[in-house]
Amino acid sequence: MGLISSSFSFMLGGLCGIYIAQNYNVPSIRRLSNTGLAMAQQIEETYRRPDKTPAAAAATTTNATATTRSSDKSESDRA
Repeated sequence: MGLISSSFSFMLGGLCGIYIAQNYNVPSIRRLSNTGLAMAQQIEETYRRPDKTPAAAAATTTNATATTRSSDKSESDRA
């Protein structure tokens, strides 16, 4: 009995969805999500904290890379 009642409600929901999609102006979910992502990116860029100086940001990245590489070398030396 459970299979019939769940199948009936699934088919009824599908038929209602088809009817609504054909007779009403339903927004596209993909377009809606793309618009939301574009708005989120714009807000993120607007309120992002600026770097102190471009040179400082590059130096920080270089130091992090150098530290990682030196620790990798020390591990390979131990083996």
